[in-house]
Amino acid sequence: MKKLLLFALFLSGMNACFSQSLTGEIPTDPNKNKEKKTVWETFSKSKQIVAYTRASKLNDIVYLDVRLILQGGKVFAVNSGANLIFKMENDSLLTLNIPKYDVSCMGCGAIGAEGSETYGIELNITVGIDKVDALSKHKIKKIKVNTSDWAVESDVKEKFQETIKNALVQLQ
Repeated sequence: MKKLLLFALFLSGMNACFSQSLTGEIPTDPNKNKEKKTVWETFSKSKQIVAYTRASKLNDIVYLDVRLILQGGKVFAVNSGANLIFKMENDSLLTLNIPKYDVSCMGCGAIGAEGSETYGIELNITVGIDKVDALSKHKIKKIKVNTSDWAVESDVKEKFQETIKNALVQLQ
């Protein structure tokens, strides 16, 4: 039993060592539309925000998929037009508009067992070419999420600062 537990810990540790990779090109319909998606990666882990991201591309449209758990798993909502704001390494701010109203639900911010018993949300945000360019060139130092009731801000640890950048490079 002890060996099995150690082996499981080893495998989960190895999973964290690998960088972004594509899940593959998925034909979405007979009209030859193609979708590319990267795997989910940790983007932020703090007391204020736990975030996972992946990038996806349908034909020429790029999306940033973000799963969030805020302030220890409190229930929250985001309004249509609310903002997800990144502070870049060059101190510029990059604002992404959240396209639709949504309420957190149990396990919706998780990418596995961790966080599956807390309230979270998944956001699918269209990213314009100019913003893809900025995200592909610069590290992200801070993240801020505007919910319908409050705003939550957190520093992004050094080891996670290039997560989105690496994901977008994979889609090229």
